[in-house]
Amino acid sequence: MERVLAEVEPEEELGDSLQMILLDSGSYTHVCPASFAPWVPINRTTPKVGGLTASGQQLVEIGTKQVHLQMYGGVTMTVKFVVMNVSRPLLSVGELQRHGWDVVFSERSHLSRQGVTVPVMRRGGLSYIPAMLKEKQPWPQAINAVLGRCQADANDVDEEKSD
Repeated sequence: MERVLAEVEPEEELGDSLQMILLDSGSYTHVCPASFAPWVPINRTTPKVGGLTASGQQLVEIGTKQVHLQMYGGVTMTVKFVVMNVSRPLLSVGELQRHGWDVVFSERSHLSRQGVTVPVMRRGGLSYIPAMLKEKQPWPQAINAVLGRCQADANDVDEEKSD
């Protein structure tokens, strides 16, 4: 059975350290290009075939790197990415679930774990987690305001469920 990763065209980044990280339900692991979070060293391994993109391109694993992501509300997630010849970082839905995250795709998509809710942004039919690369700088207040509305909506959904 071949492993397949979806890949989309790279989109613009929002500032130097704010990244829109694609949530991928078809990816078997978290992946990133070598250029992602360049100050984080790659724990190099012997290059090996790692799977295929949805378009059939062969992927090569060159190592791993652990990146600290700060999401809405100050939630920090340390993610072990497999470094491959991809154009953008992808968070694997299955891998998030294996680590205890509930991933909800709906009108008010979000991640939740142990009472913490992280809003998911939709763009062009795809789902993204906006995250700051933690080593860079604190979460900008302008983004907090936008995502605060997403959080309020997610809280409304939680309240509706408890009624």
